[in-house]
Amino acid sequence: MQRTKLLHQKLRQNANQTVHIAGHGWTGALGTGTDTMTESLTSSVTPTQRENEFTSLPGTIQNVTRAAAGWGHTVLATRDHQLHVAGRPYDFHTLLRLYRMPSMIRRFTVMQSLMMEKKDEPGILGRIVDSVFRNSKNPDGEKEESYHRAIIPEFREIFLPDGDLPKSEQALGAKTLAASAGLTAIVGESGKLYTFGLNQRGQCGNGDRKAHHVWEPRTVLLKEDEDEDTISGHALENITQVALGLQHGLALNEDGLLFGWGKGARGQLGQSRFKTDKFEDGREPSIDIEYGAIPIDEFELFTEHSRSTLSGNDSRVRSMSAGWNHSGCITESNHAFVWGKNVLAKMKDAKLMPVDSPNPTWVQGLPRGMEIKLISCGSHHTSFLMEDNSVYAIGIATDSAEPLGETAVQIVPPGLIDSPITQFSSHFDRTTIVAGDGGKEQQVLEMQMWSTEDLRSAAVFEPEWLETLTRDGSRVEVVERGWMHTVVLTSS
Repeated sequence: MQRTKLLHQKLRQNANQTVHIAGHGWTGALGTGTDTMTESLTSSVTPTQRENEFTSLPGTIQNVTRAAAGWGHTVLATRDHQLHVAGRPYDFHTLLRLYRMPSMIRRFTVMQSLMMEKKDEPGILGRIVDSVFRNSKNPDGEKEESYHRAIIPEFREIFLPDGDLPKSEQALGAKTLAASAGLTAIVGESGKLYTFGLNQRGQCGNGDRKAHHVWEPRTVLLKEDEDEDTISGHALENITQVALGLQHGLALNEDGLLFGWGKGARGQLGQSRFKTDKFEDGREPSIDIEYGAIPIDEFELFTEHSRSTLSGNDSRVRSMSAGWNHSGCITESNHAFVWGKNVLAKMKDAKLMPVDSPNPTWVQGLPRGMEIKLISCGSHHTSFLMEDNSVYAIGIATDSAEPLGETAVQIVPPGLIDSPITQFSSHFDRTTIVAGDGGKEQQVLEMQMWSTEDLRSAAVFEPEWLETLTRDGSRVEVVERGWMHTVVLTSS
């Protein structure tokens, strides 16, 4: 089988680049200042309109090559090795609470949060907001700092330790910048991996058991030893890819070795011991967390009649991804695996029910003898890009709580997507593909995983914003979707 060479996701050197952001300003993720955060709370624009009304960032941040959209924050990386962040990069639960509030109460809370960010000490109203909306379990030393770190209304530059610089480019399907629920990960030019954000579930992977937040980028450690307070080990090195789930992370090095850290209670880290280890009285462990990175290297092929474990070069990983609470990868042997929450299905009372898998499970239903080029995980589904540019998926459909079973289904037939493909990314409920070179009309397609063949036959569509952002001849380079905002990089 001829291996398809990964294309570098690279903006044209002399092109004019623009960053477009749309969504709900109250999250702060748009990075356009405090006025946008409060104006969006009183505007009569519908949610659908807001998601397609893009704002172009002023040219103060030049040569942006990559973007990552978290739940409530945005991260931009430039060709000049700069890193900029806006929104709520240390927060997750407050966003959910704000979302559930009536608009007027939400407006009051956001305005108080903005005032607290500017003051040395919050006022009485600010204390009320703090007691209601902030995590009361934060250590006292973190509360004062959280007043000033809660919201970053405009993009702010951040720096990696020891003079390291963020990678300026990344290969197709091999992200070196990622954002999730109050969590950010960056691969440096040194090959080291850095994270910052929430850490209650060890999702920063730096070995610190007590810090609920990591305020500045710190290296992810390979777990070697542990005590009550910390994990000891050396920094992960030669990292080429990073992916973040809701509260767990994955990293891949240049040798094809895969590592995971953070929350593993639903099998996200591919370790059977999270489901089999028990106390002497038979109770299951109550906390399933890894504060440092551990290897994920047990990949089994099994059928009704045989069972074997991949070894040597076959067990090396060449593509990986993380969903909310599940993970997946493709090995050098051209096998696809998924593990974690609700990735399997079993019949119960004549109904398919989702089941967790603590170990990597071999995905069935993909075309035999054809290269699996890339894998990408959404919130509850996993997509696979095949050698003929068809797309298959497995998991829970957009329109049903029932899993589709343990066999992947085709959601895009061959012949529909042009080559070369420059982006293949799943985010939340959909997968985005950007394809076509300068000699063809560019394709920007989104697709969702539906429960029936009839729905899947019409699953591919162009986003509503495409015509507006490309009307002047611009080309879409990168699309990133967060919880309630979208970031699009264009060049002209």
